[in-house]
Amino acid sequence: MVTDSKIETVRMWKKLKSVDWNEAYRLSRDGDQHVRMFLCSALAEFPCDKSEQLLIKHIDDASEWVRSVACQSLGCFESADVADKLVAKVYNDENSVKEKAFLSIAKIASRLDDNKKYVDFLYDNFEVQENDAVKSSISCGLAMCGDGEHFQKLLDSLDNINFQFRNIILDKIEVLLEYANIDKQKLVSKLNEKIKVERFERVKEHMQQILNKINL
Repeated sequence: MVTDSKIETVRMWKKLKSVDWNEAYRLSRDGDQHVRMFLCSALAEFPCDKSEQLLIKHIDDASEWVRSVACQSLGCFESADVADKLVAKVYNDENSVKEKAFLSIAKIASRLDDNKKYVDFLYDNFEVQENDAVKSSISCGLAMCGDGEHFQKLLDSLDNINFQFRNIILDKIEVLLEYANIDKQKLVSKLNEKIKVERFERVKEHMQQILNKINL
């Protein structure tokens, strides 16, 4: 199968809400990174032992982008073992992978009764990570776990002069909408303030999309 056909096969699983696992294992070995990326993204919708095994395999993929998507998709699980495997990725990988790994660690931690180890890990790494996008992922993760100060750090990042970075922050804020412990009134106030002065249409549209999703 050519790439488009393989991707359409995976897309069909999502429509049917059922995975052909023999085909999934075959596609996990495909030489095209785009096929492996699409597979890893789709597997987030089918959390089970088989998808976990495939995603764990791909956090060590040769492609940085496949590793990043695999780390992101592992956030759908509720397992300390998965979180521990993601912890290892933040020590020796690219920043794009670290971003997704930190967020997924936080998502898993927010669902665990005993999450102190992971929350402490996030706090410790906020102090030592140097990349702004990675640090914003950690702030987002800590906000998921109820830290209002780090939620404010995300909101303050909307003042960044780089419009692409502002858009990255909006992506992370959008992830937070499903978490009841964030101050949505404060978020609405900040977005209404920024949308009036935002010069880039794409960022302004993103802000409006978030405002439309918030049900106060």
